[in-house]
Amino acid sequence: MNKFTLPALALVLLTIPQLVDAQQRGRGGRQQLNPIGAVLQQADSLELGLTDDQTSRLTLMKDELDQANAPAQQSMAALFEQASGGFDQSLREQMQPHRQAMRANNEAALLTVRTDVLTEDQWMIVGPYLEALQSRGRRGGRGGGAPR
Repeated sequence: MNKFTLPALALVLLTIPQLVDAQQRGRGGRQQLNPIGAVLQQADSLELGLTDDQTSRLTLMKDELDQANAPAQQSMAALFEQASGGFDQSLREQMQPHRQAMRANNEAALLTVRTDVLTEDQWMIVGPYLEALQSRGRRGGRGGGAPR
């Protein structure tokens, strides 16, 4: 193997789950990221030092948030499928209440994470990380944004 083969293979292997996830979501547009899931995924690289109890609580909260947001995500996917003209202003307006519901769910969950699960020091790391995700999502980057 040459020096480019291994990094290229690693890149392909890292991309496959995202491609499969995008296909499974169908044409329903960008799925809003579960911010608690993002924190759990990056806990080691952010050096949060989560305890087993914190990890368990965050995992449960992530699953609950996924369930709470599922109806809005399904509604938005259905709206997108019904739209014959692609993504336009009308479709954006129809999806807005669903996005707002998801944003409210995310914000409520993150408030609980901040006040009841993480320490202040951990939140000082997580808060800016989630803001960066949100900012990246607004620019159309990967991730779809965190709490909105």
